[in-house]
Amino acid sequence: MKWDFSASTTQTFLFSDHRDVVPSYIDAVDSLHSFVNSPPSATPESSRLIDRAQNALQFAMLRLEAEFCHVLQKYSEPADPEWMMTLVSNRSGFNGGFSFSSSSTTGSRRLDEDSDSMREHLSKDTHEDDELFDGDEGIAKSHSIADTIVDLLPPEVVTDLHSIVVRMLRSGYDTECVQAYVGIRKGIVEDSLQRLGQEKFTFEEVQRMAWELLETEISKWTRTTKIAIEALFPSEKQLCENIFADSHALSVEAFMEVAKSSFTQLLNFGDAIAISRRSPEKLFKILDMYECLWDQLTTVENIFGESVRSEAAAVMSRLGDAAYGTFAEFENAIQRDTSRSPVPGGAVHPLSRYVMNYMKFLCDYMDTMNHILSERSGLQVGGSFDQREPDQSPLSGVTLCLMENLEKNLEAKSKLYKDASLAYLFLMNNVHYICQKVKASDVQKLLGDDWMRRNRGKLRQYHTSYRRTAWTKVLMCLKDEGINVSGGSASSGSSGSRNVLKERFKNFNAAFEENVKAQSTWVVWDPQLCTELRISITEMILPAYRSFLGRFQNYLDTRHPEKYVKYTAEDLEVYLNELFEGGSGSGNKRRPFPSSGSI
Repeated sequence: MKWDFSASTTQTFLFSDHRDVVPSYIDAVDSLHSFVNSPPSATPESSRLIDRAQNALQFAMLRLEAEFCHVLQKYSEPADPEWMMTLVSNRSGFNGGFSFSSSSTTGSRRLDEDSDSMREHLSKDTHEDDELFDGDEGIAKSHSIADTIVDLLPPEVVTDLHSIVVRMLRSGYDTECVQAYVGIRKGIVEDSLQRLGQEKFTFEEVQRMAWELLETEISKWTRTTKIAIEALFPSEKQLCENIFADSHALSVEAFMEVAKSSFTQLLNFGDAIAISRRSPEKLFKILDMYECLWDQLTTVENIFGESVRSEAAAVMSRLGDAAYGTFAEFENAIQRDTSRSPVPGGAVHPLSRYVMNYMKFLCDYMDTMNHILSERSGLQVGGSFDQREPDQSPLSGVTLCLMENLEKNLEAKSKLYKDASLAYLFLMNNVHYICQKVKASDVQKLLGDDWMRRNRGKLRQYHTSYRRTAWTKVLMCLKDEGINVSGGSASSGSSGSRNVLKERFKNFNAAFEENVKAQSTWVVWDPQLCTELRISITEMILPAYRSFLGRFQNYLDTRHPEKYVKYTAEDLEVYLNELFEGGSGSGNKRRPFPSSGSI
């Protein structure tokens, strides 16, 4: 048994440059190992042979270690992110709409989507993989993780590496073998994670990062974490198991040293987000992170074991605390909104738009929020405690308190208007807007039918109060008091009654024109509500005007009755149909009032 271990031989690699001699080399190593472990009877000659064999075996182990490193390095490369994404997408239907060549956040939606002011925006990625909680073991939907395990190295390469490992382990080179493996694969996994989109940030860097940038990084994190847990880490674990197939303990040791630090990097980012400054716009991204970890806890345990699962669960819990506190901050923001400038025209307040769109988006996370709130039952959320009825969900109870705070805030803002009728129109606009938003979303499930009935009742009250304060003055001009006429001609009444009659028409014209001029610049946001208001006002004014005109028009003692009777009933209807166009851009195009000449 002889082998040439000269320097010239070691400059090349058998497993890549001289495949034809690999079987002979492996056989030689096996023979050396057998000889060393089953030496012949002790004689001076056999002792010398054993020494030479041990030296040769030691040299062979160094050679195999070099071969191992060379082969592993040659065929190892960072995972293709698009490939990994496709695997995960095909397995679970996950589709984050994310391109690894772009750092922009996709699927972003404005929270105030129908508002031109107030909050700039709150983004939330498309939430395709909404899934229901199933007790304490994650999401109800489950898939076999084997569907996303891929061969990170060609099978024949794995066979070569396993062959080398077998010889090194037999000869007691466990530590050297694991160190060689970890030294190469750990960097590959880190590079794979970076190519998936996850950068390394310190806690301080995360705290200083602008929200627009942080929002993008969180989107990357949720996708990277899902792909890493479902594809990258399981594939790496399988590679370890195949290469170290003869030693489960070494397989686990090698995998943990390769992958644990990369997973810890992901968890550290989650921790940094959990302790960052809380503001309402961050809630949805925090919930994305919470759901991502919740969905993967069982898989994390299967891959890394119970201790690492506990670490992930602890980070998830801290994200839950952050979500809880951020939602409380949202309620506080509603209470603290004390803007002193009334919205022009009594339109829907930006706060109403902000809150309702916020709650609409939050319904995408209804199960998650209920889970978070239920784990913290009895704690204070914002300015309110969880005081829900027994049959209400935690989120329902908190939402009812939140809406009550919004309503109180709007009532306070209505007092900023000097015109009481405009204040009622403002409240009508906002309550109607809120009811429509609730009706058109899952927020209705949170608030319930009783809440809807109460607020529709409020809407009717505001409508009645608006009509009374805005149009009673106009109607009072059409009262009969002080007018004493008989017969059917101008001479039938006293001059005093005729003067009163002229004054009534004059006052009606002035009051009507004042109302129309002002209210043409007011705003009713909903076309249907606008139509209903116009009809209501028309039914209030026109019958009274027709009656007054029919009874008294002929008693005006003048050759120019148009000085006093400026409008027919049809004219009034035309003007009334131009009310509330302040938000349509046509307020300045209102039909001009006719001139009454010298009265």
